[in-house]
Amino acid sequence: MVYGRSGDRFLDDPGYEDFFAAAAELGQPVFIHPQIPSSTLRDASYRGFDEMTELGLATFGWGWHLDTATAALRLGPTASPASPTCNGR
Repeated sequence: MVYGRSGDRFLDDPGYEDFFAAAAELGQPVFIHPQIPSSTLRDASYRGFDEMTELGLATFGWGWHLDTATAALRLGPTASPASPTCNGR
């Protein structure tokens, strides 16, 4: 289980190629776990609501779903050449 990004590095970053190669070699799935959006994204998308509404939207209400979906899209067949699925893994 991994997050869809580490700081500004997404899962389609070439630095993750060995990780995905090992998972493929072992025949193991990789589960993408959502995380709280970055401060920049929270400022742009969720600020201005009361504290609990902001937190709910940024996490279980919307943000976690968007975070995980974006990570999956970056790994999909139309993603960058570094994407594991583009390399047959």
